[in-house]
Amino acid sequence: RLVQQLQMQVNETRGLLVVAESRAERLEAGVLHTRGRIHMLQERLADQWVVPIAV
Repeated sequence: RLVQQLQMQVNETRGLLVVAESRAERLEAGVLHTRGRIHMLQERLADQWVVPIAV
């Protein structure tokens, strides 16, 4: 019985790890997406600032 309980706990922990891992991957994807957007905005701002100086 003790072995059964331990086995159940191990399975539960594995399940939690899988969930945590997929959440981490989603967060990572979100961070990369946000970085990409920030980079894009920085380039747009740079373009806007260059124009008045060139005029």
